[in-house]
Amino acid sequence: MKTIFYLAFFYSALSFAQVYEFVSTKNNKRISHRIKIDKEYLIETQYIKEPTEFILTRGGYYKKKGKTYNIELEFNSNFQNDGFTIIDLRKGKSWLKSGVSIWFFDQGLQVWCTSSWRNSFRV
Repeated sequence: MKTIFYLAFFYSALSFAQVYEFVSTKNNKRISHRIKIDKEYLIETQYIKEPTEFILTRGGYYKKKGKTYNIELEFNSNFQNDGFTIIDLRKGKSWLKSGVSIWFFDQGLQVWCTSSWRNSFRV
């Protein structure tokens, strides 16, 4: 019985997410987008690979209608520049599945572990 309790506890502490990537162009720069989505939360990170440049990361709880994710942002690293608190992201054909992430919940800290072992944190 104790084993079943631990297995149930461990499984409830995990949440599996899908990871997508796509590239856009702005001001002649190729911007890489990484999207992590679970059943209720979405995180988007934008960066340039060459030369290396971080652009932004933002995320929050979403509602999905068709292929569009309406996200109420809990955080937006670019807030001072764009002021966004709500965004819409439309899933397009250019979104390529990158892998599966696993969230570990530990005292309010969620740790993303992707199949490529890159980690990002959300408190």
